[in-house]
Amino acid sequence: MKYRIISVGKVRNRHFQTLIDDFESRIARLVPFESLQVADEKIRESSPPSRIREQESQRVLERIPADSGVVALDEGGQQMSSVALARWLQKQEPRWRSITFCVGGALGHGECLQQRADTTLSLSLLTFNHHLARLVTVEQIYRALSIQRGLPYHNE
Repeated sequence: MKYRIISVGKVRNRHFQTLIDDFESRIARLVPFESLQVADEKIRESSPPSRIREQESQRVLERIPADSGVVALDEGGQQMSSVALARWLQKQEPRWRSITFCVGGALGHGECLQQRADTTLSLSLLTFNHHLARLVTVEQIYRALSIQRGLPYHNE
């Protein structure tokens, strides 16, 4: 199964980007992997937040293949442990040709993307900015794949 992450906005902090690149390269050594970014909208007082979310989410939707499972990362989503995520991903392999993790922009996902999502996951009860959410997402994907393969990354 191919793994894909689509995130809104460019990571401008080079330290975050270095860590993201590291985990993405680790993932790509284990499974087919693709990382995509779409442009974010400028947040202005004159633009309603719902319109910004919808515009960004439309850009994300345009990059998702029709046969892909979609996981939206959202603070209101289901929480699971890293081991549970590894098991859940393994169960999805016969279901989808690929799985796409979607990290929204600063204001989150629009309704159109939430409707397309097959699953909504929360990374934590805490709220993370979208760049940190992207880093945590790629780390957790790598951790889940490591657990599945018995690699010495995850400690219990």
